Amino acid sequence: MTAQRWRAVGWGAAACTAAAVGLLGAAGTPVARSMPGAAEPITRLLAAVAVTVAVCHLCGALATRLRQPAVVGEIAGGLLLGPSLLGLAWPSASRWLFDGVAGRELVAQLGLVMFMFFIGRELSLGAHTLPPRAIGKGAVGSIGLPVVAGMAVAVPIYPTLAGPAADRFEFVVFFGLAIAVTALPVLARVLADTGTAGSIPGRLALTCAAVGDGLSWSVLTLLLMVSASGSVRQLAMTVSLIACTALLTVLGARPALLRLVERLAPTTGMLSTLLVVGATGFAAVTQLIGLHAAIGAFVFGAILPRQAPAVDRAANRLHDFTGAVLLPLFFAGAGLHTDLRAVGVDPGQLWLFGVLLVVASVPKLAGGALSARRIGLSPRDALCFGALMNCRGVTEIVIATIGIQHGLINEVGFTMLVLLALLTTATTAPLVRLLSKPSRLGNGPREGARRGPAGDDGEGIRTDRSRKAA
Repeated sequence: MTAQRWRAVGWGAAACTAAAVGLLGAAGTPVARSMPGAAEPITRLLAAVAVTVAVCHLCGALATRLRQPAVVGEIAGGLLLGPSLLGLAWPSASRWLFDGVAGRELVAQLGLVMFMFFIGRELSLGAHTLPPRAIGKGAVGSIGLPVVAGMAVAVPIYPTLAGPAADRFEFVVFFGLAIAVTALPVLARVLADTGTAGSIPGRLALTCAAVGDGLSWSVLTLLLMVSASGSVRQLAMTVSLIACTALLTVLGARPALLRLVERLAPTTGMLSTLLVVGATGFAAVTQLIGLHAAIGAFVFGAILPRQAPAVDRAANRLHDFTGAVLLPLFFAGAGLHTDLRAVGVDPGQLWLFGVLLVVASVPKLAGGALSARRIGLSPRDALCFGALMNCRGVTEIVIATIGIQHGLINEVGFTMLVLLALLTTATTAPLVRLLSKPSRLGNGPREGARRGPAGDDGEGIRTDRSRKAA
């Protein structure tokens, strides 16, 4: 980053700090709270939005300065606004800003819905760049093994972390999914920042993350369906509604979207409106039939036409606003449910979190590295792939949020999953930089026949043997 950009980051951080401190100071003074409009919900909501956006972007700028993805700092900023820091250091300001503020939680949910729309939109990123056999082996090792490890550790901790609405089976499946997830959007940012986007480990990680996201959300949908159905009759009704929705989506909504995109392509504004209406409309439908709203937004993003420049332009416009305003509000909402004292004060909980951190990280690294070695990557490239797949980012926080809203985990479990997401994401980029330099990584698959020269096993992967032979 150039000196001019660093100065811009510094000035932006200073402005965010000044705005946040000023608003918090105003919220914390008795004089401010005695003003005529201080008790009005709109005043508190607007102040909460301003403070949240300023703090999250300040922390994001600091994270960028430390060569981390900005989202790591934004997640940390959301935690700082919760009971772990602001609620502890300045309880009056925290209560005035966040307690019982009408609309805050709804705005945070809108941020979640739009984020899930972009997850679905990016699902096919890199999906056809590597052969299916290589993708399958990479996904089994980097996703399948962590799922098994997460489910195994979930059995004994069920009484400690399970929510009020979860039986043992539901909790075990949910926890296995939460442990095994990889964040596709954050992973793409890490690849760009570390210069490994064009390497074989980077491309394989991006593709396996897309496959894993699709499978994870499909299984989570089934789990929510079973969890929300209290009887066989209700379960049958839910299944019927989901089947009808799926048929209407595939046979009606998708073809209609193709025609609408072609017709609205010249008008980016109308296309942006279509994307917002579609994402929120699908979210409302899935919420109505007993699933989470995030599932509908994800599905709508996944069925949008690919290779459509007009859709890309419209989505980019929405992405800027979502990342700047709505996503920080979601992080703040997650931060209000996260109390680090629940983990850091109790030695038993701290020990349990250490075990979960090991269970979350080691199977990802080891499983990913072993599967990458099986398809011919060098030891350095294989370890790099395993490290990349350990990036959980916002996706795990989204899954944890859905879990606590549906009673699958309690607040202690939610706190641990959020901390796991933050720590594993923060260690991904430094570990990738330590393991490899861009010039030392495989630079792409070899196209051609199924059986290539010695060392090319027909999977399109330039193996360790082929590089040595060269």
